[in-house]
Amino acid sequence: MMLSPQEIKSRAIQFGQDWKNETRERAEKDSFWNAFFNVFGIDRRKKAVFEKQAKRFTNKQGGFVDVFWKGQLLAEHKSAGENLEKALTQAYDYFETIPQDELPRFVMVSDFKHMVLENVETQERHRFLTEDLHQHIHLFNFMTGREVVRYKDEDPINIKAAGRLGDLSKALLENGYDEYANKLFLVRIMFLCYAEDIGIFDKDHFRWCLEQKTNVDGSDVGSFLTQLFRVLNT
Repeated sequence: MMLSPQEIKSRAIQFGQDWKNETRERAEKDSFWNAFFNVFGIDRRKKAVFEKQAKRFTNKQGGFVDVFWKGQLLAEHKSAGENLEKALTQAYDYFETIPQDELPRFVMVSDFKHMVLENVETQERHRFLTEDLHQHIHLFNFMTGREVVRYKDEDPINIKAAGRLGDLSKALLENGYDEYANKLFLVRIMFLCYAEDIGIFDKDHFRWCLEQKTNVDGSDVGSFLTQLFRVLNT
């Protein structure tokens, strides 16, 4: 179930209120993480497992990862008052024994009252109260595939995209398209792509519409876009 950003934020507020005072780790940690996934409209059982068996690198002893979503998230849960920085270190201790293609992109720890999220690649770490989750909900765009991927201006993907837009603009002008209309059209296309990146629209939905809602030969793409922009204008 794909939720709107507004619905996710509303659920995050409720989640924070429901769990901010919980302390019973053994009794409630699984319910806590099921509820956390539900904030994003995700059935945890379809994405992540509890108690994944794994070995710790430092002592080679067996252990269990509290929450494991292959390729995305590894989470550890601790009792109230425990050192969450130490818990992060423990979480990373499993990395050397996890297959390379399953390594998570994010590590998270919680003691019900506090949450800590770290980006494995950038080592960017965020710590906040569970009741304030809604204020940091943008950090969890990876949960729904709504991440904004940031590129430097000189990155090849930006150069390639700019080149394609330039080719499109040139082709439109050569075929008699009005210069002002040409600029307006390109701005609208860029907006649609940007809106996907920041979560206003579902990821890749514009492309999906073009591929699934228009003829293969492109004969009705113009009329489709005209109708799309008319709807967006309202």
